[in-house]
Amino acid sequence: MQWFIKALSTSIGKKLLVGLTGLFLCIFLVVHLYINLHLLKTDGGEEFKALAHFMGNTWAIKVMEIGLFLGILLHIIYSILITLQNRSAKAVGYAKSPNPGTSSWVSRTMIFWGLLILVFLVIHLQGIYFKYKFGSEPVDLYVLTVQVMSDPVWAIVYILSMVGLGIHLYHGFQSAFQTFGWNTPKYKPLINLVAVVFWLGIPAGFAFLPVFFAFLGGHQ
Repeated sequence: MQWFIKALSTSIGKKLLVGLTGLFLCIFLVVHLYINLHLLKTDGGEEFKALAHFMGNTWAIKVMEIGLFLGILLHIIYSILITLQNRSAKAVGYAKSPNPGTSSWVSRTMIFWGLLILVFLVIHLQGIYFKYKFGSEPVDLYVLTVQVMSDPVWAIVYILSMVGLGIHLYHGFQSAFQTFGWNTPKYKPLINLVAVVFWLGIPAGFAFLPVFFAFLGGHQ
């Protein structure tokens, strides 16, 4: 166990953990979006509620839910550690050379977009998840979700957060494969294609839902 903790304390160990937890969270995003897209169906939310009930009452999913929160926590902690480590290294570089090189603005602002997503996640959990799971009265998840997404202010916050998620995924997805050593000339075109689907398609899919309910009239 000690060797494992020691490995995670190294620079490459931290990056591997951030990459692995990031890919795990990407899988969660795909599942979450698949369920959310059922809000667009005109069945009164029956399929959406059935999927949500399955996700909330299956023991395997409950175990994965614990893993999800643990993954989010580790992703945040180790991302902050890597950012602090990189800034410390750059400070030394600047001290040795006035022009040690530059990085992309996406790379430099990754921590900002990550913190923006964290704030959104807290608001999102408080507004829907906790009310549904731990509220004092039973809640119709479909009605609550549509009600929240129909609020124009919340919709704008949601859409802006999805822009942040897209930027975060754009850099994070490719960085993860770079860390794994898979971003080689042979696989790079495929990785770039999958990355585009993730950083553009997933956030756009999420963002369309508040646009639909808040600004396009929903199912009316």
